[in-house]
Amino acid sequence: MDALGRSHAGKELPTGESWRQSGSLEALPRVSLTDLLESSTRIVVISPHPDDEVLGAGGLISDAGAHGIDISVVSVTDGEHCYPGNPFWPAQRLRDVRRSELDAALRALELDHPHVSSLGIPDGSVSAHEKQLEEFLDSYLKYDDLVLAPWVRDGHPDHEAVSRAASRACMRSGSRLIEFPIWAWHGIPMDRHGMSPRGLTRFEMSERAHLRKVAGLAASPARSPWEILRSPPLCFRHPSCRPSCVPTKCLSMDDPMRPQQDFFDALYKEEDPFGYRSSWYEARKRQILLATLPKAHFDHGWEIGCSNGELTAALAPRCNSLLATDISPRAVQLATERNAGYPNVRVEQGAHPEDWPQQVFDLIVLSEVGYYLSAHRLEEVVSKIRGSLAPEGLLVACHWLEPFPHASLHCRQVHESIGRTLSYPLAYQYNDSDFLLQAWSSNFRSPAQIEGLK
Repeated sequence: MDALGRSHAGKELPTGESWRQSGSLEALPRVSLTDLLESSTRIVVISPHPDDEVLGAGGLISDAGAHGIDISVVSVTDGEHCYPGNPFWPAQRLRDVRRSELDAALRALELDHPHVSSLGIPDGSVSAHEKQLEEFLDSYLKYDDLVLAPWVRDGHPDHEAVSRAASRACMRSGSRLIEFPIWAWHGIPMDRHGMSPRGLTRFEMSERAHLRKVAGLAASPARSPWEILRSPPLCFRHPSCRPSCVPTKCLSMDDPMRPQQDFFDALYKEEDPFGYRSSWYEARKRQILLATLPKAHFDHGWEIGCSNGELTAALAPRCNSLLATDISPRAVQLATERNAGYPNVRVEQGAHPEDWPQQVFDLIVLSEVGYYLSAHRLEEVVSKIRGSLAPEGLLVACHWLEPFPHASLHCRQVHESIGRTLSYPLAYQYNDSDFLLQAWSSNFRSPAQIEGLK
């Protein structure tokens, strides 16, 4: 937090008391440690600089450690450029001192043998080393990890770079990501810059964890010797000390889907980036998908990830009403234009599972979408699909078999996860050398059965 900290020097910062008096924190929904952990047995805190792990998540990891959860800290930089030009704090001395202070702070949190990985990325230059950080996280994170990292709009370039790298790595590993604000607290009202109650959840640490957090912050005197002399300890001024508020919404701009949305927004600068309108492969695949559908007409259909609307247009004559959704505003615009002649089609922007229609469908199509989701996110989506299918509803999934750079999962991983999570019998499948098409239903009837031929 060092470079931005210098920009706040001599300024009156908001206090924890002013946040409490505003009522903003009390109004936030509360979440328990059990809710946050779900099935995770390890928490990984990705800290841009020594002391950020305590400021942002000290109370949470202290409480989690007391419940037997393994705690790992990835210390991205050593904070060696905290005081540039100060003869008393040359970079090497700060590097050594702050590493030892990190160890002392974690001891103050009373964590049982936390694992610390110090990456030594240059302080103030994390954005230039995001790929290096991502590569480390790709090899380090596990599917069932709970990852804590700074908020993507925290206001400090190192913090935001760490958040971006963590987000992309979590998308690939399937780990769940929770973001915490640090500098965003200072002078930024909760209704500005996206830091609104809608995207925040409140975790209130225990009294014992609060005391440990205070002790953990006191273990970092090198952080700001002048501040310690001039003012009360930062923990009594910093609103993140208690309670701790962390953005937990998983499919907004603060979650692992964010890099994919950026990817799609860039792609859809072209009207047909995947060749849906020009490729015979794509046209053939659509025809095969349509031919495998067991009924000529469905009452209510939903296409998740409609892209520019070509498959939507093919499905429209087969559905009395058809909802098509996509995360990209540009894709929604293109799909809307493509299906303007179908009054039964409704195209909406949506990020799933957060944005979920209150409707039951007898046909849901998930085509070329599943491998852009993390493993955990895919499970969430399929779990909600189960609740949105009519008694004889059909889920159809179709995906390209070859791996490619922007996919977080392989096609076969996607389909295995769907079958496992949905827990419905496999209705049928079509094996092609290029793609895999499968469908599931709790009460499937073949076309011959529907027409009474058998």
